[in-house]
Amino acid sequence: MAQGKLERVEKHPGVYRRHVKNCSRQGRCQCAYVLVYSGKAQTFRTLAEADEGKRLAQRHAKLTKAHAIGHHRGVPEAECPECERERAARESAGGTFESFATAWYAEHEHEWEQRTRTDYSWRLNSHLLPWFGSRRPSEIDVDFVDRYKSHKLAESAGLRKEWDAWRAGRGEKPKARPFGPRTINMTLILLSSILDAAEERKLIERNPASGKRRRVKERKPRRTQLDTATAIEALLCAAGELDTEAQGGTSR
Repeated sequence: MAQGKLERVEKHPGVYRRHVKNCSRQGRCQCAYVLVYSGKAQTFRTLAEADEGKRLAQRHAKLTKAHAIGHHRGVPEAECPECERERAARESAGGTFESFATAWYAEHEHEWEQRTRTDYSWRLNSHLLPWFGSRRPSEIDVDFVDRYKSHKLAESAGLRKEWDAWRAGRGEKPKARPFGPRTINMTLILLSSILDAAEERKLIERNPASGKRRRVKERKPRRTQLDTATAIEALLCAAGELDTEAQGGTSR
């Protein structure tokens, strides 16, 4: 369909109407609106959309100018095209969670004792990388972390059933042992530490693995209480007998 010339829209600076050739210009025609701002033209279906497009273009221009003179670089601004460009460049350079976590481990392993290195390597390679490894840090959100937690709880419950069946004489001995809430939480703590580093490098806006809500609820250990005189007396008697035996004597 042939297009006609741009015609200014009254009371809307920078907004034009592009009527198709031979448009009657009567009633509500379906001809497009065109916004011309900073040498760029954008087409919109309605006048309201064109006005909103102009508002966003003005905001982007303002943010870009502020970005150029050093404002809000420490805290990226929403809608700032320069901040978004820089974030995309950092994300592209950062690669997947696996590549970032592996680099993070190599950077810090000299700070840890051998036992800690072995533990962190096990948490990372046996638990975190199989679930998070192929994703970019920016693709890991709270929902995905919670799904990992649920997956680990289900995996542990399945292993527990396999062990129960083996002890009852059914099936082969499982190759892995079930793990409790504490073990799952330790993997989540390591995940949070790695994502803290990603947040510091501005690969992500916030750490989705931080906070108690991301943890599995752990049972508090039951403590033996000496709440009666009889229990206290029994403990003292037992201690006395052990002391006597240590000295090679007999208790009377």
